[in-house]
Amino acid sequence: MSTQDSKQRILENFIIIWLDPNTSESDVYSQNIISQLRCVSSWVGTFVDPDQCIDYLTEIENEKAFIIVSDNFGQQLVPLILDIPELFALYVFCREKQIHDRWIKDHHKVKGVFSQMELLCNVLKRDMQQADLNLVSISFAPETSSIDINNLDQSFMYSQLLKEILLKMEYNETAKTEFVEFCLIQQVENESAISIIDEFEQKYDQPSPIW
Repeated sequence: MSTQDSKQRILENFIIIWLDPNTSESDVYSQNIISQLRCVSSWVGTFVDPDQCIDYLTEIENEKAFIIVSDNFGQQLVPLILDIPELFALYVFCREKQIHDRWIKDHHKVKGVFSQMELLCNVLKRDMQQADLNLVSISFAPETSSIDINNLDQSFMYSQLLKEILLKMEYNETAKTEFVEFCLIQQVENESAISIIDEFEQKYDQPSPIW
């Protein structure tokens, strides 16, 4: 298994796990796949052994996992992990899409079969964004509330949250430096995110620093 420092995970509600017996940190193809996945989430764990993957999945506590499995494990692994609460969604990455389209219909957590990683990442990004929105919706409604959170306007909720943050924001240069350093730790292997962080550091002090 390949993982990242635990300090990088404290901002993550969701993590990505890639299970493939052929993945390798020294392999260019694997590195390309991992780079694409890190554009979706800063934390990506890779496994070559399904038993180790299951063990890890049952040990995580504060995150939900989006798992990508190769066709080598897909149909055999899915029945073993679908009832694990930490599993949020599963995606099959393979070359023979038609073969797997049939059996996934019986498993609601399996979101699809993909033969192109770019398309899979787009779907994964959409699903993770929707999952994040659902978490925000839940946090806005108290337990005793009779409001149907499914009918709340999400843009309104975000605008209210942003307003609260901006009105109370009183940060000095030290706070900005610490924030930048923290973000760089979180995104240490995500080049596109590092570029955004660098831009933030350079331009934050310009008028109306809303990021």
